[in-house]
Amino acid sequence: MATASPDTLGTVAGQILQEAAEEASGAASQLGGILGEAAERAGGLAEQAAQLPADLLQRLEDFAKNPDWPTLLVFAFLRIRDLDREHLAVGALQVPGWSPAVALSYTTDSNQTLLLAVAIGVPGTRHGLHLRATGPLDVSLGSADALLINIGATAACAWDWEFGQSPGAPAESGALSAKAFWTLPVPRIGNDFVDFSLGPVALDAELSKEPGVPLYRVDLGLGDRSTPGRHGITVQARIEELLQGLGGIAALDLPTIDYSPGLSLQSGAAPRFSLGTA
Repeated sequence: MATASPDTLGTVAGQILQEAAEEASGAASQLGGILGEAAERAGGLAEQAAQLPADLLQRLEDFAKNPDWPTLLVFAFLRIRDLDREHLAVGALQVPGWSPAVALSYTTDSNQTLLLAVAIGVPGTRHGLHLRATGPLDVSLGSADALLINIGATAACAWDWEFGQSPGAPAESGALSAKAFWTLPVPRIGNDFVDFSLGPVALDAELSKEPGVPLYRVDLGLGDRSTPGRHGITVQARIEELLQGLGGIAALDLPTIDYSPGLSLQSGAAPRFSLGTA
């Protein structure tokens, strides 16, 4: 099993960007054919994710060797799958009225599954995201000193989010949440004259069908204000140290710069930006 370490995550990101830079080959219909055949083989399980048989998975991998823009997602899912084949899988999902979707699923050791599917490629159908959870789960990936991702679900639920529209709430109550902290590769500076630190990029998102809770909420910002030493931007300059020996010049007392800027989006409300001051 490949370990999802910062090095392997970085390698995968580099491969995806490299493929994205190549010229598109315009093979969206071929992708639709592969995913459509997978859905047909699934029979009556059209509303469920069908794991690709070995022959179709090989066709998908061959197809993704030289991807165009619509199929870059396939390439990305296959590379992510390679990080942890014991828990991650690539499959297909067909929802009536939607374009065939390529899916990435994570199955926990307790046999609960979380699925993300992206429906693209077929004109005249709905395009967007499908999110599925088979039951309560809590998945944590990565490490706090690099990239940490936590995904949870309170119950079995199914969300469909068409591009350009608000997400469609499922019939059942429940919530899906995702939190991520990415520690930027910027060294902390500390000496006699200045202290400087840059906190992690932080994402906190939730889809919920619970009374009194917004249908969706997304908070994106720099820093984790709840944890000392991980605020967004912290700068403390000691000018008096620089001015020692210069008689007649009063020491300057500069305030500490301490910001954790962020953007908040939620259903039924205007976007909000905050500097995140103490």
